[in-house]
Amino acid sequence: MKQRHVLLLLFLLIFLNGCSQQETIVKRDQSTATHANTPELIEEKGENQTEQHIVFTLPYEQLTIDLTNIPILKEYLQWVDDPKMAVEKMNMIPIDFEDKNIYLLEFSCQKDLCSYLLLDEGSKQQSYLLADMAKFVQSHSSPDDQKILLQFDRKDKFSLPLSHLVVIDAKRWKPMALKPDEDSTNKNILSYHWPILNVIWQDHETISAFIPHLRTLTHDNIEQWRSSGEKTTEIIFQIEK
Repeated sequence: MKQRHVLLLLFLLIFLNGCSQQETIVKRDQSTATHANTPELIEEKGENQTEQHIVFTLPYEQLTIDLTNIPILKEYLQWVDDPKMAVEKMNMIPIDFEDKNIYLLEFSCQKDLCSYLLLDEGSKQQSYLLADMAKFVQSHSSPDDQKILLQFDRKDKFSLPLSHLVVIDAKRWKPMALKPDEDSTNKNILSYHWPILNVIWQDHETISAFIPHLRTLTHDNIEQWRSSGEKTTEIIFQIEK
């Protein structure tokens, strides 16, 4: 029952708070460790309140997150039965992007499906909740090194996972909308409606997503598609400014 309440809380936070409106403090320090350690919840009692931090030790760097400035994460830890254990199960994924230090925080995992917060080192950037009950697949920088493309998958009743794409303008630190090309025959593939097998940048404003060449998504059609060579269909997306 407790887990259901936690998931309900996350759904509400996604709907009401797509991103944190406060400053997100991600302090990065050099570390001599060559292997990642288990993240640790640190509590420091002050005069008026207890301050909480999460410390991640990654290869050659240590990250400290101040929970005061990430309401979504702070609320989540207040609802779980064992906050320290919940923190130990978190995972910090560095996102390769030019000269910026960007990270994807994986938390609240249930059967390999997790929630994901996008964090940027520094004190004036927002933390974006990008996905819930999904699995991070891949990320790609745009050719002009201005944007980040991230793919998330979600298990469903089909043998192929359903997918979603998110694009973040890393320079202005805001999400960008994706609009399918007018010539695309299947325009409703995002938001976990269709499997995406691969995705690439065509240029700094255009993305190609490759999906199974199927008219409808059914078990029988997927098996027939697999046995006939796994032909794909290309869907072109434009970045809306």
